[in-house]
Amino acid sequence: MSKAVLLSIRPEWCKKILDGEKTVEVRRTCPVHGTPFKAYIYCTRTASKEFILDNDNWDVSAKKHGGWPGKRGRVIGEFTCKKITGLTHVGETGSWESASLYVMAPGSYYKPADELLETACMSKETAEKYLKGRDGCGWHISDLKIYDHPRPLSDFTRLRATKFGYEPVRIEQPPQSWFYVEEKP
Repeated sequence: MSKAVLLSIRPEWCKKILDGEKTVEVRRTCPVHGTPFKAYIYCTRTASKEFILDNDNWDVSAKKHGGWPGKRGRVIGEFTCKKITGLTHVGETGSWESASLYVMAPGSYYKPADELLETACMSKETAEKYLKGRDGCGWHISDLKIYDHPRPLSDFTRLRATKFGYEPVRIEQPPQSWFYVEEKP
């Protein structure tokens, strides 16, 4: 199995990644195969007004080549995830206060998740709303590569788990969050 995933990200978050503001992607789950792995960025709703890029980026070149086919997104780039940081809720037993988000720091102790959330461009409220009270993980973005021209989903094959391993299947829809993929040769 290839160590790669296709990750759906909304345009406003894609712009922050492109600008270098967002260096961590917070998710409820993470791949089981560990790090490092390649993550392909599927930008949803690329026709969105919030996602306007300058002349050096693919949005403008796509418009020169006839624009987007419909309102579907495209794979706009990739990054390597070399580290995943766990997010967990910690609170005092018997306390009426709700648990707060923490990250597990080296040395087996917890520290507040403020720094991680800042690199993810998320407030505590936004993170809590997204996580819905559950634990999550921060995928650290490194070796970011943005494509000159966006790639369609047909350039990839989804890997579906079976009792015998993984089998390749055609991608019909982009992922709700993420799924395993491999590039077509």
